[in-house]
Amino acid sequence: MNKYNTKAFELKREITGFAKRVCDSKKKSEQKLVANMLYGMSESGSCRLTDIARGLNEDILLKKTVERLSNGLEKFKLDETINKNYLKYVKKAVKGRAILVIDDSDVVKPCSKAMEGLARVRDGSTGEVADGYWAMEACALSSGNKLPIPIYTRLYSTVEKSFISVDDEALKCFAHLTRYFGKGCIRTMDRGFDNVRYYKYFLTHNEEFVIRAKINRDVIFRGEKLNILKLSQRYKGKYLLKFAGRNKRTVDCKISMIPVRLPKLGKSEFNLVIVYGFSHKEPILLLTNTSIEDEMLPVALTKVYLTRWRIEEFFKFKKQQFEYEDFRVRSLNRIRALTAILSMLAGLIAFLCEKHNENKLVDELIEISKRVKKYDKSKRHHLKFYALADGIARVLKKTVTGIKHYLSIKTPPERQFSLFSKAFGWAV
Repeated sequence: MNKYNTKAFELKREITGFAKRVCDSKKKSEQKLVANMLYGMSESGSCRLTDIARGLNEDILLKKTVERLSNGLEKFKLDETINKNYLKYVKKAVKGRAILVIDDSDVVKPCSKAMEGLARVRDGSTGEVADGYWAMEACALSSGNKLPIPIYTRLYSTVEKSFISVDDEALKCFAHLTRYFGKGCIRTMDRGFDNVRYYKYFLTHNEEFVIRAKINRDVIFRGEKLNILKLSQRYKGKYLLKFAGRNKRTVDCKISMIPVRLPKLGKSEFNLVIVYGFSHKEPILLLTNTSIEDEMLPVALTKVYLTRWRIEEFFKFKKQQFEYEDFRVRSLNRIRALTAILSMLAGLIAFLCEKHNENKLVDELIEISKRVKKYDKSKRHHLKFYALADGIARVLKKTVTGIKHYLSIKTPPERQFSLFSKAFGWAV
C-alpha cells in the first residue's frame, strides 16, 4: 500500500503541476477546474461528470460536485494563453522537423435529443449517418517514439449559427499550426484534404505537405492534362520499401515519383509519389511540394504519410479508454471544454510515455497496469497510451482522498469590517 501511496503522491503532483503550467496563473478557479477534471478522468476512465465527481471523492454531496464541474465547464474558454502554455509544455517532446498529422473525426450521439447543436454526421466506424458532432484535430508526432500528441482540437456543429463551412474549419486548424509551429514541420493528410484551397494556403505560407490525392483528380504532366490514376499506371515502381503492417504482415511497397502540376494552380510544381503494394485495386497517390534533391526522397515521403495512422490510434484511444462518446453534458460550450481538457490529458499521457526511459515512474505505472502481453520497450511503434492510462487509474483508485488537498488555492482576505473597526473608522 505504501508503494501505491508514493505513486499517487507523484501523480497528483504531476497533474496539479501540469494544470498550473497550462492555465493562466491569475485564474485560480480555472486551474482548479482543469486539475479536478484531469484527475477525475484519469481515476474513472470516463468523461461522464458523475464518474469524474466520484473519482474526486470529496466530502460533499455528489450532486454539488457535479454542479460545480458543470458550471466550470460552461465558463471555461480555450483561449490564447492556454494554447500557448500547453504547446510550450508538449513541444519538449516534439523537436526538429516534426510531422504534423491533420484529420477530421466524428462524435456520434444517436440516443441524445436534448444536446445543443446536434447535426447529422457520418460515423467513421460503421459508415452510417447519425446525430452527433464533427471534430477537426491535429497531432504532432514525438521525436523519439513517434507518439501522437494532440496540438489542436475543435469540435463543431454544422447547424450552429457561427458555422461557415468545413473548409473554413480546416483553414482555422492550418492557421493555428502556422502560428505555433511555423514552416519547419511537414503536414500530412488523407484524401479528404485533397482540395485546391488547401494547396493554395500551403503554397502561400511556404509550408511542406504530403496529401493523398483522390483518383478522379486531373494533373498536368509534360504539358498534357491526364487523370492521375491513369498516369500512375504507366509507372510500376523504381524503389522498394518493406513495411511492417498490421498483424505482423510485411508489405513490399514499390514506389515511383514524377513531377506534375495542377490545372488551377498555374506553374506551381508538385511531386506525385506512386505507391504500389497496399492494395491490389489501385496505388496510393501522394501529392507533395517537397523538392529536396535526394534519391531516397520518395521512400521518406511514403514513410511520412504512413505515420498518419497514428492519429487514428489517438481517436481510438480517446473513445475507448475514456468513453469519450458517452459524455452527458448538453451545451456546446461544455462539450468543447470537456473535449479540450480530454485532449490535454492525452497530451500529458503522451508526454510521459515519451519520457519512459528517463522517468522511472512511467515504467512502474506500466508494470502496475498488468498487461496480458509483456510490455516491450524495444518496439518504438507500440502505442503505450493504454498501459500507462490503466496504470494511472489503478494507482489513483487505491487512494482514499482526491486531489483537493494538493491544490494550493489561496483564500481571499476577509474584507468585511468588524463592529469595532466600523465604530472607530478603522480598516482591519
